[in-house]
Amino acid sequence: MRGGRRRVDANQAEIVYVLRAVGCSVWPTYHLGHGSPDLVCGHRGRTVLLEIKAKEGDRLTEDEERWHGGWRGGALVVVRTPDEALWAMGIETQEERT
Repeated sequence: MRGGRRRVDANQAEIVYVLRAVGCSVWPTYHLGHGSPDLVCGHRGRTVLLEIKAKEGDRLTEDEERWHGGWRGGALVVVRTPDEALWAMGIETQEERT
């Protein structure tokens, strides 16, 4: 899908909801295309780019591989679940507390 409009992964809304519920700033960027990550997130001074994949085994597209490979900034993490997104942001999940 070279540079075209990107589809929104089915789990993106839930991940955004959970991140915002714990106080993260979340800026969706999936619409930029060209392999850019799906979300820019911030929490307590930490900024993380998140690439959302719907399920285990989903691979990065060729454009995503190229974009991720050229990224020279902070953390860029592929996540599939709200708990993975929380972990990427350095936020303890309920499961980790038990």
